[in-house]
Amino acid sequence: MCSSDLFSGFLVARAIQGLGGGLILPVSMAMAAEQVPSNRTAAAIGSIQAAFALGLALSPVTAGLFAGQLDWRGFYLFLAGAGVIAGGVVAAAYPRRSRQAGWRNPLRPLRSALSVSSIRVVSLAGSLSFLANVGVFIFIAVWLQRSGLTGPTGAGVLISIPGVVGIFIAPIAGSLGDRWGNRKLIILGIALYISGILGIFALPDVLATYPIFLVLIGIGAAALMTNMAALALGLRPDLRQAVAGLFNGSRFLGLMLGPVLITPIYEVQSIRGVLVVAALILLATAVITRWVKPAA
Repeated sequence: MCSSDLFSGFLVARAIQGLGGGLILPVSMAMAAEQVPSNRTAAAIGSIQAAFALGLALSPVTAGLFAGQLDWRGFYLFLAGAGVIAGGVVAAAYPRRSRQAGWRNPLRPLRSALSVSSIRVVSLAGSLSFLANVGVFIFIAVWLQRSGLTGPTGAGVLISIPGVVGIFIAPIAGSLGDRWGNRKLIILGIALYISGILGIFALPDVLATYPIFLVLIGIGAAALMTNMAALALGLRPDLRQAVAGLFNGSRFLGLMLGPVLITPIYEVQSIRGVLVVAALILLATAVITRWVKPAA
């Protein structure tokens, strides 16, 4: 089999993997929000974000270990096993919902969610936030290795810092969002995120400063992502599942477009150009979020 056929098969497998991930996140958010009163939505989302951050914290280190010390193909076997275990745990822990009588068009709630301008706006903001994340996380990891500051394992350890921070900050950010308001925590998160970006922009060649700035980015990202998701799910509780799907679908769109749009910037302007673009995207996210009208 030629190398092009192998690469095509790899892309198909990655597409299937992405399909699975795209199904898991919106369903998990909707499930979490259903278990708590409406005034605790952000705290529930914070618990999901903490679990998500744990995966983000462990994955770069694990992937770096497989890439640098073991066979990279073994990483995908590891993911498959972890997915089977996770599915079994959820199936055993979450109570099975009784099936509703009658058939309902699954696209109808989605169309209803799309008709609400605030849902469209917050979904756009979610897409932009993930686009900024791609610029920060992926290209900092690339820069660290291309510049010779560290190898794959070291880059993986550094990039895992925001995820480790998010494990602890996301639940706190969710509780504070329920108390003070999601918008205030979104703005605070963006401010901290940009502070970390500016720090790396000022000292891109000083490896010792990266942990400090990545901690700021981790705190900001946790506050931003947790409360933006809570803001979205609180707009129309009667359409929570559809909103979760639309919002997370928009975030994955930003994730998909990130490498395509930001790679040319990195090739021309290196990491500083990417960081400037990421900061501008986050500022645009803050402005757009102000247009979201609160739930009636």
